[in-house]
Parts: sequence; structure tokens; C-alpha cells
Amino acid sequence: MGANVSSLLVGRDQRRSRRFSALAGVFALASTLVYTAIVLGGLPDTFPFMVGPVVVVLGAATVCAYLNDGLLVSGSITGLFAVGGIVAMHVDAGLGPVSYPVSLATDIRILAIFVGVGIAGSLVGAVARRVVTRVF
Repeated sequence: MGANVSSLLVGRDQRRSRRFSALAGVFALASTLVYTAIVLGGLPDTFPFMVGPVVVVLGAATVCAYLNDGLLVSGSITGLFAVGGIVAMHVDAGLGPVSYPVSLATDIRILAIFVGVGIAGSLVGAVARRVVTRVF
């Protein structure tokens, strides 16, 4: 794989890419804990608890791209975050009947949406960095 393709997919700095990948793992663990706690009734099912973390993760994917590029790394940040929500959905479904479909197709759809959002955030971050470097 060429250097340009590698920097586009993984990032220009491997050490920074590893750090953001580790952050993606932390987001996966945190989202699993938070959304499972919401499902089990330990945390309120309110707008800030449901949407706030999504905004934070999208911001992290955008900052990752601004600092280092890397479509795959930004996509993994949001994708692994979605895995926590998927795990919580399956915990909820295991406790009794739910009002939403829980299937492999739903899981793949959710994962694809979140990875797509991460890639969009990556594009915003990369374009912002290029605009800032050209203007200033």
C-alpha cells in the first residue's frame, strides 16, 4: 500500500493512530457500560444520556481526522461506540420483549450508520485542517 493511501486510511502518524484506536476501545467499553445501565434502569433514559455521548464521539472522530487524517480510525471510533449500544440492545432483549427489532440485520444497519457518520466526521476534520493550513 502506498504512503498516500496509508495516510488517508490509517493516518500520517502511526503513534497518534494507535492512541485514537485505543480511545475507540475506551468509547466501546464506556458505551457498553452506560447504555446497559440505562437499559437496566440505573441511569435515566433522557436526551442528554442518549445523544450527548454520540456528539462527543463524533467530535472525537473529527478531531482525530483534523490531527492525523485516517478514515478507518475515525470510522472505528464511532463504530466501536455503536457496538456498546448494540450490546445494550441485546441485553434489553434478553430481559423480555422489546418494542424494536433486535436482529443481525439491525445490528449491521446501526454499525454501518455509525461508521458512516465517523467517516463523514473524518472528512469534515480533514477538510478543516486543509482550510486552516491554507488560510493561515
